[in-house]
Amino acid sequence: MRDRIYIKDYAYLAGEKQLMQETEDRYVFALDESLDKELASIEQKFKAFKGVDRSVLFMLHLAGQLKQPLNPDGLGINIGSSRGATGLWEKNHSRFVEKEQIQIKSSPLTTAGNISSWLAQYLKTNSVTNSFSITCSSFHHAFLNAIAWLSAGMSERFLVGASEASNTAFTLKQLDVLGIYNKEGSCRPFDFKDPTGLLLGEGAGLFLLDKSRVGAIAEVLGWGISMEQIQSATAMNKQGLGYENSMKAALDMAGISDVDLIVAHAPGTRVGDHAEYVAITQMHKENQWVQSVKGIWGHSLGASGAQSMAHALEVMQGKGIYEDLATMGKPKKGPVQTIMINAAGFGGNVVSIILKVI
Repeated sequence: MRDRIYIKDYAYLAGEKQLMQETEDRYVFALDESLDKELASIEQKFKAFKGVDRSVLFMLHLAGQLKQPLNPDGLGINIGSSRGATGLWEKNHSRFVEKEQIQIKSSPLTTAGNISSWLAQYLKTNSVTNSFSITCSSFHHAFLNAIAWLSAGMSERFLVGASEASNTAFTLKQLDVLGIYNKEGSCRPFDFKDPTGLLLGEGAGLFLLDKSRVGAIAEVLGWGISMEQIQSATAMNKQGLGYENSMKAALDMAGISDVDLIVAHAPGTRVGDHAEYVAITQMHKENQWVQSVKGIWGHSLGASGAQSMAHALEVMQGKGIYEDLATMGKPKKGPVQTIMINAAGFGGNVVSIILKVI
């Protein structure tokens, strides 16, 4: 019998739609400028963190937002990110190309493990610290790895999160040339008559996990992982096979046949949204209640799964009501008990996680 894992606390960041500074005609979802002062104060207060990437500062900020005390002894850390310290990396690379002086600590400040290691330094932990980067499913993989460590008794508690500060002109251009970026300034997931494409976003999420039910918000009921064979530039199977396999595995582990709500990956792209829709209607039913936060927070790549999970927890607590939230199917009557959160990424990986309210 597997151990029960619970979510005890969480905090998250999500942006609002605005024109990107480096471009004149592309929108992104960026965090409110008022947060910049708080992020700057972290650098000023802790001199060792001066010059770190914006994605790192997101995590340090969220660690201070958690209500539960964070005893550093035996506290593991898993952080996911698709791009990592991309803003700082691009800035230094641009200087290098222009034959200007790059930052002395540019290498240690832009490594793949940069975000998690700085969070560990900030909290003064003495346990395992991991980083995960598997495109837009990075958070989900970090989350499942933490479950494995807890179940194996190799850690007492785990902080699991994801951070993405990739609102850069180069990242936007990469998505633009793929033909999946929005050109009209609105993202409407599951709009099959007039698909919009995705809008880039920045943000982060952080969750505290352990094996004690006391004070828990939700229980991790089940999960599933799938890996598709490459079908296109984004490796998405149009029939939704990856989604179908991951969702089925999650339901089987949870020992249930359906859930009250699915928080879909659904970034607003033609192929991706349709593939997930096909899988949902085949696995569940056409009136299955489905939501996507990408239309209100944008697609924060590796951190998008963390934002989706935060939204799921808000819904479980009677919050998470947004006027422009993309939705399909019929809302469940009464309180929401079970929610499935999907994530999918370039390379063909799909992950589904089911939470149950406590």
